[in-house]
Amino acid sequence: MDTISGRKPDIEHWSKLSFFEQMANLYSEIGRTLKWESKNNEEMAQKAFFRALDIIDVIVCHTKKYDTLRELCRLRENFCESFMESDLDNLSVIDKDLSHYAYSLRIHK
Repeated sequence: MDTISGRKPDIEHWSKLSFFEQMANLYSEIGRTLKWESKNNEEMAQKAFFRALDIIDVIVCHTKKYDTLRELCRLRENFCESFMESDLDNLSVIDKDLSHYAYSLRIHK
């Protein structure tokens, strides 16, 4: 699988993660993107952005539920648009919307 960031994802590792674990990893990268974008560090923001897109793409490739797939594609589109427009408010909303995956994992582990 070709990636945007140039890093080859470990598909075997990702396939062993639950959907919540995958989404929590995505939340982390989106948070990094927001952090670096808010600090005006374009290089680091772009790297985190590309890693987040790679994570979304890997999740999409292994999603079998249509509704989940549709929502992931909407998330990807919204994330790309927000990043390209440097819309920190919308990036913050996306970050907050995904935070429940990470919090849920902490509670259940």
